[in-house]
Amino acid sequence: MTARRVVSIGAAGEMARVAVERSAKANGDWHLVLCDIRPEVLQPLVERLPTGRASVRRLDLYDHRNLLEVIDGAALVVLGAGPYIRTSEPVITACLEAKVPYLDFDDDVESTQPALSLHAKAKEAGIPVYVGCGASPGMSNVLVADAASELDTVEDIDLGWLVGDERPNVGRAVLQHLMHIAAGDCLTWENGGPAVHESYVETTTPQMGGGVGEIRLYETAHPEPTTLPRRYPGARRIRCVGGLDPAPFNGLARGTRPRRPGRQTDH
Repeated sequence: MTARRVVSIGAAGEMARVAVERSAKANGDWHLVLCDIRPEVLQPLVERLPTGRASVRRLDLYDHRNLLEVIDGAALVVLGAGPYIRTSEPVITACLEAKVPYLDFDDDVESTQPALSLHAKAKEAGIPVYVGCGASPGMSNVLVADAASELDTVEDIDLGWLVGDERPNVGRAVLQHLMHIAAGDCLTWENGGPAVHESYVETTTPQMGGGVGEIRLYETAHPEPTTLPRRYPGARRIRCVGGLDPAPFNGLARGTRPRRPGRQTDH
């Protein structure tokens, strides 16, 4: 019996790598096909996996024919290559065409919304499409649902993240994502409906765990205010706030925002 193939695109990425390592240890007749446009970056990962559990393929996800060839007959395609504002659409399109289940760690609003709009089409085709299954969104949504299950009503949801120097050598896609969510418009949920704010302007000072304590966080453009209203449509406000540690790094993020006519300079 031939092992079922799970195709991981961008498998060397931070979250994709964790998913691959855990999948390799899970029970089941799986073969992991690890893909990247630079296959050499996957070799250290393959060497940590059980012998014969995974293989490596070069893939240019923007080459539609190449993509269809790689995913043909797969049991699941996992997209871990960002930024998702560029990578999500071509891979979802190929998966629906090839009738292959799809899962990603999408953390960009602009790609999450089109993916969610494909629900009816995917359901009609009988193809599962799982969007935003990473840390944020993904785990953040699960944590909200768990906390909300103990409440009678849900009015306000604030999701907070803080990133420090515990993540050395972050990839280019992570930096592009940070610049994207800290600049320009921020789609959020306010007064019971969608609203547009400006990223990294509104602030809050929640108590964070891990010995951090009270710290200033900034509203950022992230998918949770798009995904969570589907479960809590009666909520008054849903927003995602985040920040960098040490605090001066936030100035670098804020500096990526485009200048707008009439806007005062931040001090």
